Amino acid sequence: MLQRASHPGGRLATAAAGVAAGLIAAGAGLAVAELAAAFSERLQSPVLDVGDKVVDSVPTWVKDQAIEWFGQNDKRALLIGIATLLAAYAAALGVVAMGRRWWLAVGGAGVFAVIGAYASQASRRPAPWWAVFPSIAGGAAAAAVLVGLRWARLGVPHGSDPGAPDEPVAPVEPAWFDRRRFLVAGAATATGAA
Repeated sequence: MLQRASHPGGRLATAAAGVAAGLIAAGAGLAVAELAAAFSERLQSPVLDVGDKVVDSVPTWVKDQAIEWFGQNDKRALLIGIATLLAAYAAALGVVAMGRRWWLAVGGAGVFAVIGAYASQASRRPAPWWAVFPSIAGGAAAAAVLVGLRWARLGVPHGSDPGAPDEPVAPVEPAWFDRRRFLVAGAATATGAA
């Protein structure tokens, strides 16, 4: 009887690899978005676009409360909050990317790109229509890194995807797999993103 291929290293190791993959993918996506935004003075970081949109959207009493709590550091607190939510979202996407429904993680990276693109067009500063490019490029880079790190972690035995829904495959761990492939791919991506 054929069974679904198991994750190398067990569930906890796969979840930890997923969290790492998600954070690395987010870092790579942000690096690509920042690089794309640097090509023109009319473009802004997607993180700053989202921050501007949050500030413009919250009620006045929330802004006043933030100023009371954080004083002149209210913008810094907002950016730290955005980074924290992004990290949590990225970690969750990474865990999903290591599972059977990995394509949901790719879609999740796309959703984050669309949010950034929307924020670039709906912010208080005038932005050209092509100001969506940094967010889209960053989301595409994050999705590509997630898929690449999934492949580096789980491998693709005999040309089939072990995570494909309802596709039974023999429990084969590729002979070429070891943790080094994932660590090298992750370290190289993180270094490139830095």
